[in-house]
Amino acid sequence: MEYLEDAGQNRKGEELLMPKYLLRLLTFTLILGAIPVVSIGLIAYYIATGDIENKVKEGNMQVLLQTEMRVEQVMKTLELTSIQYVNSSLVASSMNEALTTDNFPVIRDLSKGLYNLQTIAGISDAYLINFDKNWLLSFKSFQPLQSHPEAELFQSFAKYPNSLFWITTKPKAPADGDASAEETPAPDTIRMVYKIPIVPTTSQPKGLLVVEILNNQIANLLTQNNLGDIYVLDREGNNFLSSAAGNKYAEINALVKQRLAGARKERGSSTHTSISGKWA
Repeated sequence: MEYLEDAGQNRKGEELLMPKYLLRLLTFTLILGAIPVVSIGLIAYYIATGDIENKVKEGNMQVLLQTEMRVEQVMKTLELTSIQYVNSSLVASSMNEALTTDNFPVIRDLSKGLYNLQTIAGISDAYLINFDKNWLLSFKSFQPLQSHPEAELFQSFAKYPNSLFWITTKPKAPADGDASAEETPAPDTIRMVYKIPIVPTTSQPKGLLVVEILNNQIANLLTQNNLGDIYVLDREGNNFLSSAAGNKYAEINALVKQRLAGARKERGSSTHTSISGKWA
């Protein structure tokens, strides 16, 4: 009887141990199989996420590059058209003439050349200026230079070092020939300025060609994408197209200004004749 009781107790003990053993075996098997699967899944997820992010960035950079090329193409087209006009024999000869309203045929031909500069929409006005003979021709009028309200401003453009440059802010007339005078907030236009003659570069040119483009024209080129907010900075790091966006990205603009300042120091005295753009 004692033997039977001991055998019965042993069987009960084995029955109690088997579920625990099976549970531990099952748990170990699950852990052994789950850890590699979960690890591989996480690694694959991070790799796929990184690849997708890189593809999106590459796609956005392509769109951004296309936008940049559109803006630069507009500027280059205007520059090339303008230089053809400035180098024409008609403009060259007019720089030596004291034109008046009696010279209607010449003024008419010069006006046709100005109108032909409207190769893109958004050109609000253009000015052909003769400093030596004191006259100014625009889309709207022909008049003595000194009678124009911005005569002093146009004269300040002659102090700039380059023969071709873009102005995104409205500078005050330099004092004592200082071309780096303090500047005021930008108007709603940017200006392309050619000195006449283009060569040699001088601070006392015979005249100027000034073409004004509405800021909206440049801004419209930036809206032809789905990237969200894109804005252009001039070489000083100012967002000249929208003061609102400039405030929104004030911190980014400050960093860009620092980088531009460092780049200018590295370049030394080298200059650019076109607007330096930054898209973000």
